[in-house]
Amino acid sequence: MFNNLLQACRLGIYSLLLHKMRTALAILGILIGVTAVIWLVAMGEGVSQQAAKPNQGFRSDQYYRSQRQASAANVQRRRAIIFLGIWIAARRFETNSIERSDGQASGGDS
Repeated sequence: MFNNLLQACRLGIYSLLLHKMRTALAILGILIGVTAVIWLVAMGEGVSQQAAKPNQGFRSDQYYRSQRQASAANVQRRRAIIFLGIWIAARRFETNSIERSDGQASGGDS
């Protein structure tokens, strides 16, 4: 068993030395990946620490007040869009019913 492990290690080292460009690119990819993960974790920790200090930079209630104002504005926009959609649908229905009655009247005259 130890002999098989030693043979596998020798074969692996031989393969790494045989394909130098592939080995270098693999090592570079691993380094870039590890660096990216460490950077993202550090950025997340920094953002968490900044969020834990609400009194630095602006008042903490400003965020909640702006969220309420934004949600009230969104409700008004939604109501306006719904009203506009209903109004357009009603106008189309009126136009279609007028065209139908005109079409029936002209068809009956012939």
